[in-house]
Parts: sequence; structure tokens; C-alpha cells
Amino acid sequence: MTMSFRVALFLCCSLPFAAGPLRAAEAQSYPDDTVVLAHGNTRVTLGDIRRSIELTIPPEQLRRFYADRKRITQHAGNFFVVHKLAEEAQARPLTEAERFRVEEARIRALSQVQLDHIVAQEKQPDYEAVAREEWQAHPEKYQAPEAVRVAHILIKTGADRTDAQALARAQEVLAKAKAGADFAALAKEYSDDPSAAGNSGDLGFFQRGQMVKPFEDAAFAMQTPGELAGPVKSDFGYHVIRFEARRPAGLLPFEQVKDRLIAKYRDEFRTRIVNREIERIGTLQGVETNYDALTSLYQPIDGDPAKKAAESKAAPNDKAVGAPK
Repeated sequence: MTMSFRVALFLCCSLPFAAGPLRAAEAQSYPDDTVVLAHGNTRVTLGDIRRSIELTIPPEQLRRFYADRKRITQHAGNFFVVHKLAEEAQARPLTEAERFRVEEARIRALSQVQLDHIVAQEKQPDYEAVAREEWQAHPEKYQAPEAVRVAHILIKTGADRTDAQALARAQEVLAKAKAGADFAALAKEYSDDPSAAGNSGDLGFFQRGQMVKPFEDAAFAMQTPGELAGPVKSDFGYHVIRFEARRPAGLLPFEQVKDRLIAKYRDEFRTRIVNREIERIGTLQGVETNYDALTSLYQPIDGDPAKKAAESKAAPNDKAVGAPK
């Protein structure tokens, strides 16, 4: 199946919004060599996208990434744009400066590949076990304040609706909710909050200080799941609020901090290895350095030649080698 460049980009960037959630019955398996985007000499396969995702997304976040079709297709769209631009660059003569940039990028990529290889050869700790030990040993670091979860329906005021009209509409919605109407359905029908179409008005858990004061006061004052409050006026308009749950202050569950801690310890482990390699490269024996030529690049701001010469001779032990960070 062929498609224009414009159509290919539309598919990558717009399909998630038009097609809706992928139902289990629609799911299919495709081999990695399946071409998913093509134009001219640029051909992107399913395997290309999979490898790119797994190269750029931390392992502990992959499961969540693959559960988000919008992120997958956006990643594919970005991947395609980068490769298409590269194809166009390869089709024309590059200047000397451009060739240097390309080679420098290649060398830096190789250095990162080598660092990844070195890190992979090291015996790494059980990151989840280390993270759990940290969470258990320092519970004071992982405390969460009291939080509540509510759903709301927002009725805005504005050019097309006076304050009195908004209040009357909010009272109508509250009456319907009290009469037993489904709150999620009411939110989708009446709410002027753009997020209501996707979350049915459910705002999830939030702590004090995260919402406007009148809304926060009303939300935290409620106690019983299903309890209704409103209309509550804020700078946004009138809110009808349904109480869902309360989470008392206390220690965060390990599952809520695990990914963050694992990422932290993995980064720390890699940093130690990288610093060790920087030190190793920086102290290699036999590195030849033309210090006079190197420091000829130095140009003091005041342009004093004598100061330039004096400072050049004052630092004979400066190192001219290093390693990528």
C-alpha cells in the first residue's frame, strides 16, 4: 500500500485521536520487517520502531509506553521525520563543516555505544531489591499528605452565559445528580471542562494546594463516597462535585515509588562507571600533546599578548584528553 508523505504523517500523528482505543479483537501480530512508513528511499519497519522505543524509553517505563497508542504513533512519526530529513541530507553534497558535524555525531554515538557495552559487562545490583531496601529504611522520605479524589462538572460563565445562567444550569445538574442520574454521563453532557470527555469528570487524587481554594475546601470537607456538593463558585465558574475517596496521610506504597527509585539507582550505577572510564582515559600513558599548538586557540578578552603568553606557560599540567560524559 503506497501513500503520500502528507498522508503518512497524518496517519502517524492523527490516527490515535480518530480511531479510539484498540479493541482486543482488532489486535494482530506482525513481523519486525513489516514496513509501517515508506516514502522514496526512506522505509521504516515495525522492528525499527520497536528498537527505537526500547533504546530511548527506560526499561521500567516500557510497559506503560506500549499501553499508550498515542505515544507509539507519535514516536513513529518523529522517527520517520528524522529519517526522511537524513535521506534528504544524503542526497546533496555536504559542506566541510556539515561533514564534520556528521562525523562528530557518529563518533559521539560510538562512544556512547562503548560506554553502554562497558556498563553492561559490570555486575549490576538487583535494582528492585535496593529500591525496596531504601523505601523500608527511610520511610520518612516517602510520606504522602492527605489526598481526596473527586469528580466534578464545571459550568463556565462567559460571553455566552451570564453568572445567573451558569448558576441555574449548575443547580439543574446538581438536582439531576441528587435524583440518581449517572454522574459520569452528566459530566460528559454538561461539563465545560475539556477533560471531561476523557475522564468523565474524575480528577483523581489530589492534595491540598493543588486546586483553587473554594474547590479544595469543598472537596476536603466531604466524607462519604457519593456525597455531592455545590454549586461551588471559583474563578473558572460553578462546580458540582461528587466525593469519591479519601487517602489518609502516610507512607506511599512501594509500587508508587519503585520506578523512580530504580531509575535513580540505575543512573547512579552508570554514572560511577562512566566517571571511572573518564578517569581511565584521562590518565592513559603515552598520549602525545602539542600544548603550544593547542593553547594558540586561547584569546584573552583584553587582547593582551603578554598576558596570553604568561597564562599559557602557567598551566603546563593541563590535560588534553578526556572522555564523553
